[in-house]
Amino acid sequence: MNLSERLKAAVEGGFITLTELANRSGVKLSTVGEIYYGRTKSPRFEHGVKLARVLDEVEANRLIASDHDDARAMAAAERHEKGAA
Repeated sequence: MNLSERLKAAVEGGFITLTELANRSGVKLSTVGEIYYGRTKSPRFEHGVKLARVLDEVEANRLIASDHDDARAMAAAERHEKGAA
């Protein structure tokens, strides 16, 4: 998956906005938009690194949240089963 595809997956998945990506990475919003929309095929290395770091944080947070949601759902199901027995 290239950088543009990673940006799209994070933004379209509702995990971050382009503005948040720009603010957190220190890359100009216009540059983030150019990469997101595929107008920049070969972004500068330092921009790629900065954006990738933010995307890695977003992905880690999403996975942690997902694990917590799964654990909460399992605990609720166990409570329900005990109550039904």
